[in-house]
Amino acid sequence: MEMDVADHFQVVGKRAASLMDENWRLVAILRENKMFFPDTDTFIEVGDRLVVVGQPDSFKALCTHLECGIPHFPLGYGPDLLLALLPGSNSEELIKETMHLAQNTKAKSLTILCSKEEGEIQEALETWTQTTDIKVATVEGNVEDSLEKMGSQENYGVMVVHPFEASFFVSLAKPTLISLAHSISCPLLVARQSYPYERILVPFNATNKAELALGVAVDLAHQFGAEVAVAVVEEPEFIRGVEEEEWTESVSKRVRELAHIHKYDFEVIIKKGNPVKEIVALAKDFNLMVLGSTTREKGLFSPHVGEHMAQDVPCSVLIVAN
Repeated sequence: MEMDVADHFQVVGKRAASLMDENWRLVAILRENKMFFPDTDTFIEVGDRLVVVGQPDSFKALCTHLECGIPHFPLGYGPDLLLALLPGSNSEELIKETMHLAQNTKAKSLTILCSKEEGEIQEALETWTQTTDIKVATVEGNVEDSLEKMGSQENYGVMVVHPFEASFFVSLAKPTLISLAHSISCPLLVARQSYPYERILVPFNATNKAELALGVAVDLAHQFGAEVAVAVVEEPEFIRGVEEEEWTESVSKRVRELAHIHKYDFEVIIKKGNPVKEIVALAKDFNLMVLGSTTREKGLFSPHVGEHMAQDVPCSVLIVAN
């Protein structure tokens, strides 16, 4: 069995001896892309990938021991939500979707960031203040200028924004939503009012960030009672550089392994063609897409696939970049 250590696991900071049992044994740790074999005095750190050998029926007991089955999103990033009301956004609808997230997870409070010109939103908040601690933070000038600074604070578990694009010349330099997601310390939710989150889509290519996104999707599914579908898109061989069948089988195998690790039955959807077009078409049948982003950069003349997915899908998108 393999599992990544989250910051809420009770074994964080403890010695590897705590994972030596008659039914299972920690045999290796992958840390910062280097694998080593721990001794009993090795301390376990957040982000470690643990390789555990055990009896076939020991996963549930081990998971309970690690507390890996306890939903921790967004608490794993921070206990509070941050909603940024950008120019042109529908304040009332954004607040409704953000509260849907807050009330179905264990988020403790909500901060609404807006300009002084848009600070009169009390009517939209009155129906929610009884159930959630809400505060309004106003800024001088453009709200966009405060997003990176506010989103980097450790107490926020999710930043919520409405879909927005940079100007044409700025967008040539960097992908707008993906760049913001990489510059803050929590996931970014691009809200399109497609709640309730009953069906969740995860584009998957077996990268570390895709696996992280899948873990977040499963966590949310447990809290919302939702279904999760994993989408694998085969690109032409001349683009990927390896045979489609070989790559697809490798990725599908990893999905099966993760289904076993998470003890969750995913719907697996395999498509062929342009990843953006295929994912956008699939997303019409889903309420939320959880997208793992590996890089914030793009080539001078090449599109950023993740940015196009985030901008073009009709449902809300949760971008996981950290």
